[in-house]
Amino acid sequence: MMKPYLFSFNATMGTRQQVLNFLDTLPQVLNWYAPLPESVIIISDKGVSELQTLIHGRFPTSFFIITEIPSGGNNGWLPQAAWDVINNPRSSGRWR
Repeated sequence: MMKPYLFSFNATMGTRQQVLNFLDTLPQVLNWYAPLPESVIIISDKGVSELQTLIHGRFPTSFFIITEIPSGGNNGWLPQAAWDVINNPRSSGRWR
């Protein structure tokens, strides 16, 4: 089952684009949307521990947090596209 996760990172990981490029290499990351400069909504059918291990393996000295976004237990002010990704997690189709 695909789930949305919030992944927030600090600048020691590199530029935002470097982090996004890394996420594009992971077949475990089925889709992502980056509405904020240092946060990405990740869609995956893997658990938070597996995702953490993959990210930490690439960025072993950087601080970050990855947490599941619970359905119905979130709110904020984001573009509608972000809410669409959160509320209806789908694969981008990249990893078929």
